Amino acid sequence: ISLVLPNLQPAQVGFYAVSVTNAFGGTVSSNAVLMLSGVTFNLWQGLVGYYPFNGDATDASGNGNNGVVTGATPTTDRFGNPNSAYAFNGSAQYITVPNAPSLNTATQLTMAAWVNFGTGGSGDPRIISKETTFGVDAGYELSTVGIASQRQAGIYVCTSGPLNSAQTLNAGQWVHLLAT
Repeated sequence: ISLVLPNLQPAQVGFYAVSVTNAFGGTVSSNAVLMLSGVTFNLWQGLVGYYPFNGDATDASGNGNNGVVTGATPTTDRFGNPNSAYAFNGSAQYITVPNAPSLNTATQLTMAAWVNFGTGGSGDPRIISKETTFGVDAGYELSTVGIASQRQAGIYVCTSGPLNSAQTLNAGQWVHLLAT
């Protein structure tokens, strides 16, 4: 007997058991691992959003947290691939992801992004930002701090306040920002 699972998404990687039932009873298999070729198992566990920017802001995690692009333009990524990153002019250009329960973190959060910023724009440009309703401690953001050619990375979580990096980031260079 074989089991065919069409259209699997990376978010479906994980541990599963198979339950078989008929008129005479049923049984449950021991746990088995469902893996996809080319997908690192641990990377996808708990992932709520993944945006490779393959010409749009579709969430590739399989959770449906798709982004809507407003004004930002597709550009070349850090590897030279066209239409695999977005350029923002620093004013009224953004990608919005509608609110969803999967984006409301309670205890654990990791945010990561590759960025290459220029000078100017609004103060402390946000890279990832989850806004909150006043009085609700559920927001978070990853940003660069400042508007000059040298900035710091910043993280803000409503329950703990802001924290800025000690390292200076230089304009015109790709840098990987990660906050846990």
